[in-house]
Amino acid sequence: MSTVAATSVTDLPLWGLLALSALCGAVIAGGGALVFTRMAERARESENGGDLVTGVADRRRFVERLDADWRAAREGHGGFGLLVVDIDDFAEINQMYGRSTGDRVLMEVAESIRLRVRRDDYVARVDADEFAVICHGVGPDGLESVRRNLEAYVNFASSAPVMLSIGVASPSILDDSSLDVLERARESLAERRSERPVRVVNDALAALLLPH
Repeated sequence: MSTVAATSVTDLPLWGLLALSALCGAVIAGGGALVFTRMAERARESENGGDLVTGVADRRRFVERLDADWRAAREGHGGFGLLVVDIDDFAEINQMYGRSTGDRVLMEVAESIRLRVRRDDYVARVDADEFAVICHGVGPDGLESVRRNLEAYVNFASSAPVMLSIGVASPSILDDSSLDVLERARESLAERRSERPVRVVNDALAALLLPH
């Protein structure tokens, strides 16, 4: 029975050692460059105020923008309306389909929102499953129209079935800060969610009555 002798690295000729050293250096450098590139991309996104999953603005930038718009509105330099969009039962989506699918749902909902609001409206992810949209120059009637539009076209993502609840609010002279507007929008969202069974039935009836 023949045996194969194990070759030690020290048994390699000088040219072999040089080649092996260059190969190891290239692998380490390549892996380091990949890691560095990914870290740099995330750093740029964070620096630009972008949410790392969806690419829309993050909560910190949203709060800054909301406060600036609220102060401008109080000084008579233009009004705005606020929508808060929540993905219902998002934790269950993560549990049933997995975290990667949950991330895809977030990306799809964010992109659908961006496509269905105006270019100068400000879209942000403000919580794990919650988005906000600042609509400039839009009053209560306009906000309700935007809400109906989003509910009609964004209630389902391709990665998993999705239902959205959307709240709306406008600045008030009784506000002490811009966060009061956000709080009222979230209260409106809770009310909208509580009336979901009636809303779903009404939407289904409306679909049946539409001409085919």
